[in-house]
Amino acid sequence: LDAASSAPPLAASSPLVAAPPGPIRIVVTDPDGTNRNHILDDGVHIIGRPSKSGINPAVQLNDRFVSRDHARIVKEIGSVVVIDKNSVNGTKLNGCRLDAGQPYPLHDHDKIEIEGFILWVDFSMDDRVP
Repeated sequence: LDAASSAPPLAASSPLVAAPPGPIRIVVTDPDGTNRNHILDDGVHIIGRPSKSGINPAVQLNDRFVSRDHARIVKEIGSVVVIDKNSVNGTKLNGCRLDAGQPYPLHDHDKIEIEGFILWVDFSMDDRVP
């Protein structure tokens, strides 16, 4: 795959990956190298830039090049997907830019990139990421 122009081959038509029951962890590595953890239960979780009014993202990336509703992680019983919400600067999954609006299944230890932020997916919460 050409990482600059091709989306991962795991688009909406691909089978979903079995996600563990209970919460998952997203480890965010900020551009300065600082790590922070976000624990996500079932539901829709916004990834984006915080605002003083309106959207309050579950995973906040404080950078002017990150959209307020940049991407979403949707965790349902048995599956977890990431969806780029037609952001201007895009979202990458394991180095490949995502097509806006398409759900991409997430696997344990996948890497989501948004601007200078890296989000590591951790189903097992085993401290092996990043």
